[in-house]
Amino acid sequence: MEEETLGLIIRRISHAAKKETDNNLKRLNLTMSQGLVLEYLNNTPDEELTQRAIEQHFNLQHPTVSGILKRLEKNGFITTSVNQADRRVKNIYLTDKARAVELIARQDKKQMEETYVKGLTAQEIETLRGLLKKVLNNMTGE
Repeated sequence: MEEETLGLIIRRISHAAKKETDNNLKRLNLTMSQGLVLEYLNNTPDEELTQRAIEQHFNLQHPTVSGILKRLEKNGFITTSVNQADRRVKNIYLTDKARAVELIARQDKKQMEETYVKGLTAQEIETLRGLLKKVLNNMTGE
């Protein structure tokens, strides 16, 4: 039997992580993509909370981010308004609901991280982190 390719292994890990995260966030009425955006917004200074900043940070296209933000707004996690200085820019504001779920989501994320490295030594974890960063850099050219 042929050994699995690295691409397939990475794909399977990504799929399993997304599935588990989506299952955990479902109780908060969030998806993994929405949770990642909320986490980013929670860790970004208020003056920089724009749709464009999200697009650049996650390297996503405008329609993708627009859809995520519409669902977050519909579910009461954010509010948006047009920037008065530049009408092309959409400002984003976190609601109290978004701030309340951050702690829960952070705990879920910590638990997922522990699952990723279960059974690995501290040295193996650091080696894995370094190797994965190299693979990512190879793929993104960063």
